[in-house]
Amino acid sequence: MLHDVDDYKLVGLKKGRSGLCENAMSIMNAAGVHAHMQRMVRDIIVTIGYGKALRNTRPSSLEGKIVSDADMCDAIGVTGVVRALQYAVGSKGSGVVFDPGVWPDVHIGADKYNADGNTHDGDSFINYFFEKMFRLKDMMLTDPGKEEALVRDKAMIELLRHYFREQNVPEWSAFLEEYLAHR
Repeated sequence: MLHDVDDYKLVGLKKGRSGLCENAMSIMNAAGVHAHMQRMVRDIIVTIGYGKALRNTRPSSLEGKIVSDADMCDAIGVTGVVRALQYAVGSKGSGVVFDPGVWPDVHIGADKYNADGNTHDGDSFINYFFEKMFRLKDMMLTDPGKEEALVRDKAMIELLRHYFREQNVPEWSAFLEEYLAHR
């Protein structure tokens, strides 16, 4: 329940990346959580997230793997699509849902992803599927997480297939199919 209370989108990039988890620690202290459990929770928080996974930082405990998979599953499927769209068109996003002239960076690495603390600042919501959302299914750490990610991934694929057909952008339909064939 505390994995997002120190997220950079809430507390700023510097504080979010500090690893101190000040908000989580404060909440646990106020709730009287034992120091050992606080350390376990902090260790999970500082090892989960897409940007961290790109840097090969992953949780080692089963609890951490479960939290990581749940967090990533929240970012994909229909729920993830709604959340990403809300973010993209909100005050912190680019406001661009789809720009057929701007192609995604399908090989975006840790050095470029979220470098300035904002994953949507110069990109479209649709590009976010290719730059992050479609990559998450292969980052799951547990078998149940992998199974759920497959279901959610299929929903996103079908949504984009329909969207590109409705937008009459066959080049994007072809791009999607080519992307799927080689991922």
